Amino acid sequence: MQNGFVESFNGRLHDECLNECLFTNLNEARQIIEDWRIDYNTNRPHTSLNGLTPTEFATRVQHIAADAVSEEERGRRLWRIILELYQAVN
Repeated sequence: MQNGFVESFNGRLHDECLNECLFTNLNEARQIIEDWRIDYNTNRPHTSLNGLTPTEFATRVQHIAADAVSEEERGRRLWRIILELYQAVN
């Protein structure tokens, strides 16, 4: 296994989208896969993000970083978030 996150994503994409749909043309395939991707990134909580959706995680990180007074403080806050996520997953 090269990367656990990529392998997990590929498995979900195949199981939940590609194996469930019969595409009649390329445009239909693109639309169905795009709809699945949007759902995956906006509506589903991810254990690797401590139960947040990727959209919620990105919003939270942006707000925390934006509230920082200095570049140094912003870096500290972002590293704190990364550490908390790492500890929650492991």
